[in-house]
Amino acid sequence: MKRYLLDVVLLVAGMILPFAFAPFYLSPIAFLSPMILLYIWLDSSPREAFRRGFVFGLGFFGVGISWVYISIHVFGQAPIPLAVFITGIFVAYLSLFFAFQGYCLNKFHPQNDYFKILCLFPCSWVFFELLRTWLFTGFPWLLLGYSQTNTLLRGWATLLSVYGVSLLITFGAGLIVYLFKNKAIKVRVSGVVLLCGLFLSGGFLATIHWTDPAGKPLTVTLIQGNVDQDLKWIPTQLARTLAIYNKYTERHWSSDIIIWPEAAITLPLYKMTEYLEQLGEVAKTHNTTLITGIPIVEPDKAFNGMIAIGNGTGIYHKRHLVPFGEYTPLKPFYGFMLEAFDIPMSNFIPGEKEQRPLIANGIAIAPYICYEVAYPLEFLTFLPQAQLLLTITDDSWFGRSNASEQHLQMAQMRAIETGRYLLFSSNTGITGIINAKGEVIKTLPAFKEGEISAQVQAMRGETPWMIWKLYPLIAVMGITFLLGVWQYLRRIAPSGYHPPLSSREK
Repeated sequence: MKRYLLDVVLLVAGMILPFAFAPFYLSPIAFLSPMILLYIWLDSSPREAFRRGFVFGLGFFGVGISWVYISIHVFGQAPIPLAVFITGIFVAYLSLFFAFQGYCLNKFHPQNDYFKILCLFPCSWVFFELLRTWLFTGFPWLLLGYSQTNTLLRGWATLLSVYGVSLLITFGAGLIVYLFKNKAIKVRVSGVVLLCGLFLSGGFLATIHWTDPAGKPLTVTLIQGNVDQDLKWIPTQLARTLAIYNKYTERHWSSDIIIWPEAAITLPLYKMTEYLEQLGEVAKTHNTTLITGIPIVEPDKAFNGMIAIGNGTGIYHKRHLVPFGEYTPLKPFYGFMLEAFDIPMSNFIPGEKEQRPLIANGIAIAPYICYEVAYPLEFLTFLPQAQLLLTITDDSWFGRSNASEQHLQMAQMRAIETGRYLLFSSNTGITGIINAKGEVIKTLPAFKEGEISAQVQAMRGETPWMIWKLYPLIAVMGITFLLGVWQYLRRIAPSGYHPPLSSREK
């Protein structure tokens, strides 16, 4: 009975963890849920830790990424049973990361000492977040560090990125568990001081200006067409869609940069050449750059793309595609089912890893499309040359879930990590403008047609994260794991190793 009760506790602990993120911002839960998980893991065998980590993951991802069902069923037009099945498989797969973390933690270091609680637990958490970012094209949604975009800990992201913030959160959670188990007054006082120091030092780091303004402020306008996904790709709808974007664009030719969202133009680039040339000429007469999302089709391949016209140049091919939305992962397993149900999935291919930034009014802009904002390392590709960050997206396929707010929160973290303004342009919302400190200075609500304008500043220079990348974290985790291996070998040596007998002993 106790075993099942603990499983229920962990399921609930996982289910409440998404509330630490946008749009709820209940950041203390980011400490509470890992604390509960660790506390129960400390009283578990390796097999129990595996099962309990899996249950925790089911709760976390079952609530946190429930929007995947909406994307597959509503946007992908998959039948309900198939959408439920694919979503369930995906949630179960992601839950395995917590399961293996718990198993490895208890298998290779069964003793519940300070090293396990304060070192191995946070380092293994970040290791599996990194693995989740990379494995099978990756899915870095709801990394724990994102929960702190509005707290003092965000300052650490300029040094260690979102992964470093995850490390500090889980270290803090482990520290609280350790203090709960340790009755010594000195230890508890020292622990509280250390925990407060993490937040205060994060606040200090957040006040440092790692990057500097480059040139004069720019006026930017982001247009949100709010075109329903069911209508957007219908050929007869294109004229009405372009009328919406043209209407708001004509009001803001005085802006330095005008942004249309992902696939604002739904016909391929080669079919829209004449229209774009005419639009570009008008933009040039106003000394303005217009940037828009548009499919780019070449012989035997198609890209989700972005182009700059007018007083700007550049073409960008999206590099990191959305599973099921833009391509089908594990085709040998899923492909036959998708064909059987005749699901109209996109068939894009990824662009080259090394591409040039877009140029707008002489400013180098780092372009990203939708899902790419979730990848911290890939965001560094255009930096430090790029002085402004731009993400265009179509979040209509998230429906009315929390995913749009979570998406914008990830964009906030990218702005913090790089010390640059970020323009976040969406078809149905949320559209937002984020300053170099990661603060959202202007937004347009979801499912509302309109535009927002603001002055932004091109920035130059590098944050420590841009210079060091993952090396400090790798060093910390590497040393921790090596110490763990050394302790493990010491523990098994007496029973697992028998030196050969000498001739006298024989």
